Formats: sequence, C-alpha cells, structure tokens
Amino acid sequence: MRIQILIALCLFPVLSFSQSFKYTIKGNVGSYSSPAKMFLTYTYPGKKLYIDSSTIENGHFEFTGASDMPINATLLLKKTAAKIALNKISEENQLMLYLEPGTITIKGGDSLSASSIRGGSLNNDYAQYMRGIKPHVDGLKEVLKSFSQARTITSERATEKIDSLMLLYDRSHQDFIANHPTSQVSVFVLESLIANDKNLEEASSLYERLSPNIKKSDRALSFKESLEKKKKAFYSQKPTNIGDPAPDFTQPDISGNRVALGQFKGKYLFLDFWASWCKPCRAENPNLVKAYQSFKNQGLEIMSVSLDGVAQKKAWLNAITSDGLTWVQVSDLKAWENTAAMIYGIKAIPENYLIDPTGKIVAKNLRGEELNKVLQTIFKK
Repeated sequence: MRIQILIALCLFPVLSFSQSFKYTIKGNVGSYSSPAKMFLTYTYPGKKLYIDSSTIENGHFEFTGASDMPINATLLLKKTAAKIALNKISEENQLMLYLEPGTITIKGGDSLSASSIRGGSLNNDYAQYMRGIKPHVDGLKEVLKSFSQARTITSERATEKIDSLMLLYDRSHQDFIANHPTSQVSVFVLESLIANDKNLEEASSLYERLSPNIKKSDRALSFKESLEKKKKAFYSQKPTNIGDPAPDFTQPDISGNRVALGQFKGKYLFLDFWASWCKPCRAENPNLVKAYQSFKNQGLEIMSVSLDGVAQKKAWLNAITSDGLTWVQVSDLKAWENTAAMIYGIKAIPENYLIDPTGKIVAKNLRGEELNKVLQTIFKK
C-alpha cells in the first residue's frame, strides 16, 4: 500500500542564511507545569540532532539562542516525568516551526500541534504551506487508520483513495513553490515533493523558477545534488516486473555482515521492503511471521530491507525484536535513498517480491491470506 506521503511528516530540513542571528521562542500552551517539559530539536547540515529543553510554568516556556542559518525545528511537549524517548512523543504533542531572527510566539491549548505560530516571514510562509496541505494529509491519515486499525476498507480501495489524495497533495506542493520563488520554505517543499519519483522532472522545473539568491543557499545546493542523484538512479532502474530476473544487491545485516540477494538462489525468497515507522508494514508483519513459521522448513527464505535512516537505527532494531522477525534483516540506513530500494524503484512501502529458485520474480505485493494461498500452492501444503 502506498504511504510515501508520510515522508513529508517526518522531514526535518535545514535552510541557510548568510549571517548569524539571535532568536527567542516564547510560548504559552495549556496550563502545564513541572514536571512537564518542552524540548526543541533541530539538525545542522552534516551534524547530529541538537536538543534543548525548557521548564514549563503555568503553560509558559521560553527558548533563546543563536544560529548561522534559519532552521526548520520541532517543539516536543513531554507532559509527565515518565521516561519516554523523544521520537515516541505523539504527533499531538509536536509542533514544527522555523527558527529565524527575532521573537517567535507560540500560543495554544492542551494540544501543542494545534498551536498558532507568529514570527517572521518564514513562519508565515510555512503556516501557509501547512494550511494548503492539511486537508490532504488529514484525508491520508484517515485512510491509513481505516486500513491498518479499523480494517474497514480493503487494501485495493485504500490504494485508490491514497492515489487520488496524492494528486491533490502533490499539486499543493507545486502551487506553493510556483507562488513563492523567493521563499526558502520552497526548498523544504521541493524536498517533500521528490519523495515520489514521478515528480522529479516537475521538481527540476520548479527549482529553476526559484530566485537566484535562494538557489545559492546551502540547502538549495544540497537539494539540487540530491535531485540529480535521484534522477540518475530513477533512469537507471532495473525492470522488476513479474517474469523479470530479480536485480541483485548487497547490504549489511544487523551485525554488519554483507548479505547478497543472489546467495538465496536455489530457494524461494520473499523480498520485503519496509520501515519501523511504517504502520501498514508493521500491521502486515504478523502475517509474514506466520508465513515464515509455516513454510521455512520447506525452503522459504525472507529478506527484509528497511528504509529506516541512521537516526532510526535503534527503532529499526527494536521493531525487529518486538515484531518477532527472525529472518534476514538488512539496511544501508539511507532511508528513501536506500540503494536496493532505488534499484527496485520503490516509491511506497510496504512492497514485496516473491522470487523463485532460478532468481525470477514470480509475484509482487502479496499480503495476508493471498500470500498464504500462493505459498500453499508452491509448497503443496
């Protein structure tokens, strides 16, 4: 099922100015007090995640700092003293904003995510962008909930709805960039746009419409490099249709040992692309566990390729353990630029391929009972 739209909800991009500045964040959310805490996180190019914290008294908190560039940052509200990793804090208790010169004001109730942001031009532009995509993101979340939790719609119907909403989602990105060629927020929007390979040429055209000053920024230059890399990979993709030979690749497993797809030749191999943050992937894992337990002694092998990034390595390893995935797990931890995913042209996850002992693809995107039926036919169980 297609869930590439969640990428836009997880990106923490960084943009750049030519000189340093001071910023202040003043907030008032609900009536929280100690032990509640507010955290501020962001990442400079090529550096580790930066985390700052502030106490909260009667809902009031404040951050002050300096930066060499405006940064897309995230506020995280931790309401209790209970130990919880920041990446486990719910969306309701998160708020994205831009650090920029001057004072940024946050005001809201018990839900941090619904708070208003007042600041400079970047935060105003970002707020406009978020208003434009909100109806489509809400619709996509509702489809995912209906499929992975309530189970009220089929995978096929969910895919149809997501495809329709994705067209509107992508169009909102394109409209924003076209109307904001002088805003550095447009670079962030471009990064979200190329999560889907079908938008690569459109992104190239929109990039050329950015103002000369914006195109000189570090983040825009980094985006251009990433765009060219993705285009090169896209146009050199191997055919992965049913009947085609499965393209070979090699990636490290959880212990760092190199594992090649080709070493499974002679057996049926189920190649699965997933990630720890992908809810439909996690929802499908019990079916894979059941299939593996039923057919592993008859020659079935599974190789799972994770599209987690370096920052999600711990979450990836935890997901393997908690979901009981006892087969081969590999990843180069390059997220959507995973080399195997790029070879196979993966644009959404979960996605999978059943490969026969000769190395030929014999089925794609088998899930649930359909996977079980195909394996029963193969192994005559």
